[in-house]
Amino acid sequence: MYLVIGRKNCSYCDKAKEALEAKGTPYVYVDITSGDSITDAIWKKFLVEDLEAKTVPQIFRLLGGYDDLRLELLHVPNKE
Repeated sequence: MYLVIGRKNCSYCDKAKEALEAKGTPYVYVDITSGDSITDAIWKKFLVEDLEAKTVPQIFRLLGGYDDLRLELLHVPNKE
């Protein structure tokens, strides 16, 4: 599953959602211009201050819990 953080009137946000939908890939979309000033402010702070993101959409792959992470890491090739 993916998390897509975007805004209204963003063609790249729309393209990201369309690409995920075309593949039948589940995703959660967060619109940082939803009108809820508290929620919008939290997401914007996360993007700008914590991640130093300059553009939207910002797309994250959600793995699940520790067991899911461990399985994913086991499949990462050794980069020695």
